[in-house]
Amino acid sequence: MLGVKSTLKDRWRQVLAEAFRIERKHLLTLEPGISTRQTDEMVRNALQLVVPQGLHATFTPEQGAWLMNFRGFLELVAAREGA
Repeated sequence: MLGVKSTLKDRWRQVLAEAFRIERKHLLTLEPGISTRQTDEMVRNALQLVVPQGLHATFTPEQGAWLMNFRGFLELVAAREGA
């Protein structure tokens, strides 16, 4: 499942509500530097943030280790399609 929000604010929680039956959720955004409080909550709720590689530098190193770029998401989808 991939949700897309150009900016997040608190609207990212909509993805959790809309896809509550889906175990692994992904959210693509163009918003840089989201707070660690928000990304920690995303981790707790199994919501993987997908951010273009060019924006990864706007996150803390701890967040960066968890972030997924769009290429990584496409590779994940392709691997599941081939399974």
